[in-house]
Amino acid sequence: MANYCATWRSNYFQVKDQDAFEEAASEWPDTRVVTRDVDGEDTLFAIMEDERGDQGGMPSGRYNDETGDYEELDLLQELSEHLPEGEVAILMESGHEKLRYVCGHALAVNHEGEVLHVSLNDIYDKAFEAWGIKPSEASY
Repeated sequence: MANYCATWRSNYFQVKDQDAFEEAASEWPDTRVVTRDVDGEDTLFAIMEDERGDQGGMPSGRYNDETGDYEELDLLQELSEHLPEGEVAILMESGHEKLRYVCGHALAVNHEGEVLHVSLNDIYDKAFEAWGIKPSEASY
């Protein structure tokens, strides 16, 4: 039996408050924050899988240390709260289960919490719409 292995990361984006963002990000499991300075004036931030990650993709939940309960995590909603107006964060994930299948998707979120989604699987519909041919899936 094969395990699903994935990796993910974001683009670089601005945040409203560096300290508040870093505090929030410290609560996202298996996530690390990296920075990049632009022209010595602005600091941009990106999030990605921590080296300790379990290779399961973007975090979707976390344990509450106080209660010991598992809680759902809406990473995009929490991230959007730290984005200034006019900023967009893009998160990309790709994964596989050996060569049984390869999958991936990209998500965009703005400061209002609006989300756009693109999947690698969208290519099947695009091929059918363009050429009227239903291709077989890239899996076994």
